[in-house]
Amino acid sequence: MNTSGQQAVLRQDQRQALEEAGIKPAIKGWVILLGMAVFFPIGFLLLFIRSFKHWSKRFWHAYDLRLAGHSFVIIALVLIQIATIGSSNHQGDPDDTTSFITTVSIIFAIPALICYFAASGKKKLVQKDYLAYGHLASDKRVVTLAELALFSQRREKEVIEDMKYLSAIGYFPHHTWDAAAGRLVGKDSFRSSSDMESSYKASQESASAKSQSSSQGAAKSMECPGCGASVLLAVGEKRECEFCGSLVTCS
Repeated sequence: MNTSGQQAVLRQDQRQALEEAGIKPAIKGWVILLGMAVFFPIGFLLLFIRSFKHWSKRFWHAYDLRLAGHSFVIIALVLIQIATIGSSNHQGDPDDTTSFITTVSIIFAIPALICYFAASGKKKLVQKDYLAYGHLASDKRVVTLAELALFSQRREKEVIEDMKYLSAIGYFPHHTWDAAAGRLVGKDSFRSSSDMESSYKASQESASAKSQSSSQGAAKSMECPGCGASVLLAVGEKRECEFCGSLVTCS
């Protein structure tokens, strides 16, 4: 499992894998930003269409919110540029131009910042759900769609889109997504975390037993002269019997 969750920047091979799987944005971001610069109502319409088509594709939500933030910045820059050119051509009052630029900057900076903060929060939330998927898959060879939806508290349609995306970027190295059956299926190399923990404990116990056996290689079982109990002693060692207190020696 890739424990970093959704990566901030996808590798080239991951982007290529997404394209091969047919996972791409409904409308390219540069098209929307160009629409904002040329005639912003068209840009907002394109942004709305893209967001609507990405309703269940949560891996695009943070990108869409950042794109909205970029859109507000572009509109502000266009308006400021128009005001500056108009002021220089008509020799308008510089104070009025400055006041207009300040007002526009504030009006559009606020929603842009809100979009950026919302994008950051959305990204963290999605990463949290992806980690939840990974932890669930690490302990089970087969994980059903219903289990994934219940564990993450998400709609099954959203989980299906998440699985398509995560499988394409190689998030589950030991599982494959069976879209027809709607489940994650472990590969031959799958080992659950409980299996690995048991293996680790067994190796630790084995090492401890070997160490103890080595340290007691020269020990002998001696009979207590007082009660006859068996006492394990090293050569030359003396010890009181734990049953009767008699001194037992090994020569």
